[in-house]
Amino acid sequence: LDKYFSGEPDQEAQADSVISGPDPEAPRKLQQLCILLDEHNADAEDYLLEVRASLASILPLATIEQLASHLGQYEFEEARSLLP
Repeated sequence: LDKYFSGEPDQEAQADSVISGPDPEAPRKLQQLCILLDEHNADAEDYLLEVRASLASILPLATIEQLASHLGQYEFEEARSLLP
């Protein structure tokens, strides 16, 4: 409590309040997703779920939702057409 009332900023609170930018790994993850889609690999759906938050830093949410929808129907070519 002393730390709270001392007026010193809480380092953890400061770290949580920092707005994060794009994930530096997002381009690599996007490239891996493209490879899986090009191969018509069913693991692409699970991979998208795994990297969704990272990709959201470089892709519009609507695109990610469309990707998930296409992958849910095993529409690999349609999903791939949404990506660069």
